[in-house]
Amino acid sequence: MRKHIIRKLTLLIGLIAIIGCAERDSGLEITLNESEGFGVFFPSQSVLMPAREELSYTGVPENIVEYVVRTISMQPEQDFWMSYKKGDMSAEQFGNLMTHFEIDTLLLTDKAVNHKVKILIGTNDQGKRVIIPDRNNDRDFSNDEVFEYDYPLDIEKQLEVHNALPVIDAEVQLFVENELIDHTVKLVLSPYERTSRITYHTASDTEKKYHLFASMPVHRQGSVKIDNVTYTVHVANDFRGPLYNGSNTRVFISPDSIMPAQILGDIPHSVGEVINLDGVDYKIESVSPLGGHIRLGYLGENQRPSGIAEGYFVPEFIAATLEQEKFRLDDYPDKYILLDFWGTWCNPCIRLIPDLKKLNAEFKDASFQLVGVAYDNDAEMVSEFVKENEMDWVHLFVDRNQRDGGSLVDVFQVTSFPTKILINPSGKIVARGRGIDEIRAILQEANS
Repeated sequence: MRKHIIRKLTLLIGLIAIIGCAERDSGLEITLNESEGFGVFFPSQSVLMPAREELSYTGVPENIVEYVVRTISMQPEQDFWMSYKKGDMSAEQFGNLMTHFEIDTLLLTDKAVNHKVKILIGTNDQGKRVIIPDRNNDRDFSNDEVFEYDYPLDIEKQLEVHNALPVIDAEVQLFVENELIDHTVKLVLSPYERTSRITYHTASDTEKKYHLFASMPVHRQGSVKIDNVTYTVHVANDFRGPLYNGSNTRVFISPDSIMPAQILGDIPHSVGEVINLDGVDYKIESVSPLGGHIRLGYLGENQRPSGIAEGYFVPEFIAATLEQEKFRLDDYPDKYILLDFWGTWCNPCIRLIPDLKKLNAEFKDASFQLVGVAYDNDAEMVSEFVKENEMDWVHLFVDRNQRDGGSLVDVFQVTSFPTKILINPSGKIVARGRGIDEIRAILQEANS
């Protein structure tokens, strides 16, 4: 009897394992929930440019003495399509846009889609600047909330205004999956110019006076459990509209214990790329238009995935030192390699030098090699800087003025400085974008 029960349990466990494997092997469909803010991604916003066409609206308050009206498009590919259909854009121009934005014309319509939000920015009779978004999209500003602020503003005051403006809801139409739908977008408007100089291609002096930026700070999050490990899925577009597609979608998938951060140098994946989760490759096949689901296709086992994020094995590369000698990882067997991407122009990089010296002094006699990757303009100037600051480790050089797509900055997709990448003796990235203390802890554990 006992043997019979054990046999049944064994068969049941085997069946569960087969079912779990079958689900994994058939791919993963992950539900994503909306979350306000930029999350783990770089913030992004767009400049609202003067309208090229005449706009129709009413209800401008009588106390506004000067103003312009700008629009933000929630489905710009629909604009491109309609311009092409009307003959305002050539087939060649539209073809170039199709390629750049990966536009599928089967997803567009010849119907009118009210997907733009109009925003008035101007000056009232008290000399204050005003912003009025047409939140209900009825082309009437008389029934919309007015936001006021003093002007002119220094950089600090601009930032105060930027932070004080609320996230607003605006109503639009979208053409999604062959259907015209009503949709609410979350919108942040800001006159925060910083020190930027914006050129408007218009003859209107009034248009040139007013600056407005917009973003849609909404991302998506979900979770998936694979072989008893729970992964958090972070998905965002470019924060310039509500729709997700192959060209604007960014994806992080990591165990719950790890929180990625693009601002610290972590590199998100894109639709079409392969991601490795605990030794299994998946292809990021698609994200639904409004970001409600992401689809991962199963590719198979891969215990040595090549990539530039934590957990991946670095691709082969050859670089040049400041002395124009070749540098290969293979020349440093059995060592942890710390790549420090920096520049003499980068103040945070300079402030980090004492900490790097201390780290190097602590581990250089162990299985460790510090390698500086100077992203700079002049190799001789960098050499002098290295000597003056007694930076006694290996130094590579990447010319900022002559990037060819094959430099280490390009290979590792470094976009912020400093960025530190720690590679273990087997060639696996064990830390990227981490602080010195975290790197020290990894090295201490490796040498214990």
